[in-house]
Order: sequence, then C-alpha cells, then structure tokens
Amino acid sequence: MASSSAAAAGGDGGSDSKHSSPPPPPSPVFGERELKYMDLALAQAQLALENDEVPVGCIFVWRRPNNSAGNGSYGSGGGAEWTDQIIASAYNQTNISRNGSKHCELVAIDSITAAAANGSLSPPFDESNFRDCELFVTVEPCIMCAAALRIIGIGKVYFGAANDKFGGCGSVYSLHTPYTAASAADASAAAVSPPIESCLGYECVPGLRATAAIDILKQFYLRGNDKAPEAKRKRKPSAYNPNAPLPLKPQRQPNDQLI
Repeated sequence: MASSSAAAAGGDGGSDSKHSSPPPPPSPVFGERELKYMDLALAQAQLALENDEVPVGCIFVWRRPNNSAGNGSYGSGGGAEWTDQIIASAYNQTNISRNGSKHCELVAIDSITAAAANGSLSPPFDESNFRDCELFVTVEPCIMCAAALRIIGIGKVYFGAANDKFGGCGSVYSLHTPYTAASAADASAAAVSPPIESCLGYECVPGLRATAAIDILKQFYLRGNDKAPEAKRKRKPSAYNPNAPLPLKPQRQPNDQLI
C-alpha cells in the first residue's frame, strides 16, 4: 500500500492528482535552544534509568518577555526578548512510589504548584502562567498526562519518541487539539463541554531527540523491569534463544468443551 502511494506521489505531470498522496509534512527544524532543553530532559530520563524507573524525563520552562522589551504574549514574537526559567524537572517515579500515576509530567506539575503555593518561585507564579510555559519531555505524553496538560493550560509541548500505545498527543488520541462545538460528536456533547479555558489546546512538536529517547528506553526494557507485576514482566533477553523451535499450538479436538 505504501509503495503504491509513493508511486502515485512520484509520478509525472500526467498523473491523476486525485489519486496522488499529499506530500509529507516537513520535519521540524530544531534550534540550539530546543536541543539544549531536551538534553536536560534526557538527563532526567538517565537518572530514572539509574534508579530503576521507566526512563522518561521532562523539564518545564517558563518563557516570558523581558520587561525592557515591552509587553509581549506567548508565541507572538513581535521582537520581544524572552527570558527562560526552568521551574521544574522530573522523571517517572512509578516504581519507587508504587503509584502508576507518578509520570514525570505530573510529578513536575505537583512540584510547580507546591512551589507556587509556598511562594518559592520568583517572580510569583500562578496557574494562569502555565500558558507561558513549555514542556520538554522525552516521550509523547500518555492520555492521562496529555489531558492534565490541557487542564492546566500548558503553552507548548516538545516531545521525543512517539507513544504508539498510549499517546495522547497524536499517536492514539489528540487531546492537545482545541475543542470546538463542531468537533463534538453531537449537539448534546457540545452542551456539556468543559469551560472554554480548558479547551484551548496546546501546540505539540514531536521528534526532538527521538532516537536518544528510544535508546534509553531500550536499555531499560532489555534488562527487564523487576518492579512490574509478575504477569506483565517481559522475558529477559538472556532467556531468549532465537534458534529454539516455536512451541506447537495445541489443536482443539471436536469433543473439547469451550470454556
């Protein structure tokens, strides 16, 4: 199927445009700033690996215009000079806490809200400032975390590796996209929609240091997660013999009862 699409896209000018595939979107170009911050998130993932945690790490960057540059707004450019402040860094803590909700994004959000409450962030931070923040996380936020980021009103998310099983930012669900009445399944769903403040959505930029993020995950899963429930543990590579014959699948006999 992919080869036929490629052929259609690469045909000559006489090809029927209705049957040609649209060109793929251009790959994002990352600057020194984005690479630097994702490297810090990867350092958090490395700490997780060293502590037998699922190696996903993140940092939150509060991005605001300098006072000397005049009033600016997030993402508007306008020649304003921006100040970046890292206000949280975290890695997954699901194993150490025995709490499956302790993904790095939620750990970092808890840290920020606690610091904001006790006044230890300078300048003062309140929940409206999440709109001026960027999240750099090594793996696409899961559905739970993507929803939480939507609720707090995050400004922008950069992530590395896609999360094909549980991704909430495009791989499985697209919880980052703004909500509109037209996107509701029907009028009744629109009538009970959340407040508009929680429906703004946020921009997601994938693929930043994706290979490095995947390499750290491979290191963890190749050695096995001993903290996982027994039924969910994967067989370690040392026990895997690629030359062993495949087990025969038992055949059901006509008189066998179905359970």
